[in-house]
Order: sequence, then C-alpha cells, then structure tokens
Amino acid sequence: MGDEKRKHILLTALGVGKKETTYKLNRKTYSTQLSPIALFNLLPENDRFGEVVTLCTKRAKEETFPVLSNGLPIPCTIKPIPEGHNDSELSDILRIILESIPEHTELTLDLTHGLRSFPFLFFTSSLYLSALKDVHIRGSWYGMLEAKDPDGTCPFIDLSILLEMAEWFQAAKSFRDESNPMAIVKMMKKKSAALSHDSIEKVRSKRAFDNFINSVEGFALDFGAGLPLELGRQAASMVDTHSRVTNELDLAKIPVPLAKEMMETLVSAAEPYDFPERIRFRGKWKENVPLSQQEFQRQGKLIDQYLEYGLFNNAVGLMREVIVSRVFCELTRDEPNLLWLKYKGRKVAQDRLNALVEYSRSNIPPGEDLKKLADSGSVPNLL
Repeated sequence: MGDEKRKHILLTALGVGKKETTYKLNRKTYSTQLSPIALFNLLPENDRFGEVVTLCTKRAKEETFPVLSNGLPIPCTIKPIPEGHNDSELSDILRIILESIPEHTELTLDLTHGLRSFPFLFFTSSLYLSALKDVHIRGSWYGMLEAKDPDGTCPFIDLSILLEMAEWFQAAKSFRDESNPMAIVKMMKKKSAALSHDSIEKVRSKRAFDNFINSVEGFALDFGAGLPLELGRQAASMVDTHSRVTNELDLAKIPVPLAKEMMETLVSAAEPYDFPERIRFRGKWKENVPLSQQEFQRQGKLIDQYLEYGLFNNAVGLMREVIVSRVFCELTRDEPNLLWLKYKGRKVAQDRLNALVEYSRSNIPPGEDLKKLADSGSVPNLL
C-alpha cells in the first residue's frame, strides 16, 4: 500500500428499535437515537471513520436505516442480510461481512445494535480480516444500553482487548504445538517497543521482558535447526528468565493480555527440552553435559516431536546422532574421561557402526535376524 492513506470504515448492524439515548465517551456526551451517530461525534477527529457499512434486515432497512443515513455526514452503505435463524443464514451473514470489507483498510466495529449473534459474527470476521486481508481493527465499541451510569448516560466501552487476546492465544498455541515463534515473537517485540523508559523500574521491566523474548526466539530457531544441545540451553534460558521475571517484576506492567498465563504457556512448551541437570553455560559449556539416560530421554522427546510435526530430516538426523552416542556410551564404559562430543570418540563409534553395516550387507542372508546371529556368535563382535 506504500504511503497511501487507508480507508477507514465503521461496520455496524441495526435492529428495528431506536430510542433517544445520551452516549458518553471520554467524558463527552452526545444524544441521538443510534449509537453509530454518537460514536462518530464522540471519537477524536483523527479516529473518526469516513464510511459506514450497515448490516440490515428488511425491517431494519425500512425503519432504522433512514435515521442513520440522515444523521451522518458520510456515506452509509446498506448490506441486506437474512434474520440469522439457522446455521445457513449465519454463514450467509458472515460471508456478507467478509465480502463488504476490502483489503488494507482500517476498521472500527460498533456492536451496540442488531441481533445478539452479531458480536460473535463481528469478532469471527475481524480475526479473518486482520489475519488474511491486512485489515487493522481500530476499535470495537459497545454502547452499554442495559448498564447506564448513575447520571443516565450510556457509556461506550472498547472491547478490542478481546480480539487482541484471541490473537495472542492463537500465537501462543502455534508456539506450543508447532514451535513456530514468528507470530508470538513479532507481537511481543511490538509490545516491548511500546514500553516506557521513564523510570528505572520500567527500564528493568523492559530489559527482563526483552530477555524473555530473545530466549523464546532462540528456542524456536534452535528447534528448527535440529540442535539438541543448543535447544537445551535456550530452554534453560526461558525457564530461568521466566523465573526472574515473575519473582522480580509486576507482570501487570508488561502490556500483554494475561501476561502471567501467557508466559507460563510458552515456558511449559520449552520445559521438556531443558537439561535434567543444571549446566554452567560458559566457555566450552557443552563439555559439561553428561551423557546420561536422562539426556537420551530428553533427545528422544525431541525426536518424537519432530516426527509429530513432519520434520523428518531433523528426526532422522537426530536419530543417527543418538545411535552414535549410544554406541559411544557402550565403548567408553571404562574410559569415563573420554568426552562424548569429541570428534575422535564419535568417529570410533561411527566406524564400528559402518563396519557392522558393511558386514551385514555382505555376510548376513536376507531375512535373518541380526541380533540372533550376533547372540549365537555368527557375527563378529564389531560392537
């Protein structure tokens, strides 16, 4: 879209009821029969929409829409809809909404009037539009007709937080179930950039939040690269950073919906890949990782996850390394100081495995069980 100014549309729905009401937003009031008219007059000028798309049943079109079109100085478009009595009609309404909002627009929602099902339809369509049509949701306004203030005015409240929470939950689910960090990291970085720096406490909050973001991003990158030890380090970093953040900071000051629960969800996805023992990640830290049964189990979980996600190259590559490590473990029972990540030691294990493969190709009849032949002494003790 370049620098082109984006069109700003209000999406609303009208019922057949209209009553003179005094609406309130930011201490300003405006009296009218329909909330979109009040919203247009109460919003700051730079937040006002320039066009209205109105969902109307046949009766609403005849009885209510004229009040709206006569009360606003901007274009008002009617979108005829069914009554929404069944799944088919609700699907039709959803389709009409999606077809009515063009790509690359700014969209404000007014949820005050219309059928009770409309807020669900508006929210569902908003998630689709923002994800797939580059539509930016500016606000989701609801005039509280049933809960007026003591002075008799009807306050507008912005329900955009509910849409934002849905986006966060989807991004967190994508990370938890697929180790896909792109959405959650992008959203977290955007929130971090908006944090204030006007006090030492806020600077500390931002720094801690940034460290957590970096550990989430690093974890996902190492997961995709198929690096089990580096992944363990990033998992440990996520767990430790989360612990410091929750112990030292007020999570309410981090501008993420349900920040505590969100961060716990992310950490729970990383915890299975953390090292079973604490490792000092300094210098040649990999030399401090013991080749234990717990480490085999940790890498086994990672293989299972790769297979579940269809990352077969990663799974097979790690399977090979685990087999080499297992053979190395058998060969070095009497040499505990021989480090399992050193090339020399792993090459010995790989050479034994290669020799066994070559022997099996030339000496073992098709269909024979290699283990039974080895147990009976028919195969040399290559391992």
